Amino acid sequence: MIHFIHGIHVNDPYQSVGTLEPYFNMKGFGTKVHNYGYAWATGTRFSNPKRAKILGSFVNPNDIIVGHSNGATLAWMIANQQPIRGIVLINPALDDDAKFDKQLEFIDVYYNHTDSAVPWASLLQFNHPWGDMGHEGYTGMDNRVTNIDCCNGYGAMLPCVDGHSAIFHGQNLEPWANFMVNRCVDHLSRT
Repeated sequence: MIHFIHGIHVNDPYQSVGTLEPYFNMKGFGTKVHNYGYAWATGTRFSNPKRAKILGSFVNPNDIIVGHSNGATLAWMIANQQPIRGIVLINPALDDDAKFDKQLEFIDVYYNHTDSAVPWASLLQFNHPWGDMGHEGYTGMDNRVTNIDCCNGYGAMLPCVDGHSAIFHGQNLEPWANFMVNRCVDHLSRT
C-alpha cells in the first residue's frame, strides 16, 4: 500500500501529492490519499505529533509513505515510531541531516534548489524537525538515502522542476510520477 500525505496550506490533496495516485494505481499498487485538513505553519509543530499518530494507525509494516513538504515530515515521524518499508520525500520540510529509523529499507529525497518554501524552516529552533531538505537535499551519511535533484532533470531524462510544488503540475507530473513509481517497484523487487 502507498500512502500519500500532503503539506500545509492544502485544501485538497488531489491538487498536490494526490495527483500521483493514478500512476501508482496503474502499476497495481493499492493507495490511500490522506487528508489531515488545512494546516497553518504556526501550529504545525504542536499538531504534527498527533497527526503522525493518527496517520500512522493506517500504515502497515510493508507500506510506503509518499509525503510532500510537511507530509514528508509526517512520513519521517511515522517511520520513527513504527516499522514501514520505505518513504518517498518530495520537497521535504525536514532537517537536511535528519536521522532515519534503522528499520527503513529505503528513503528517496526529491529536492530542487529553487524550492523557496522550505529554507526559512531551517531557522526554527528548539528541536523542531522542520528544515530545508527540500531545497538542499539530504546531507547526512545514511546510505539508504537517494538524493534526486529534480532541477537537473535527473540526467536530462526528465523536465526540470522549478519550485516547491511544481512536480505535481504541467509537464512535470507524468514523467516524474512514472519515475517515482518505477523507483518504488525497483525498491520492492530488491527485497
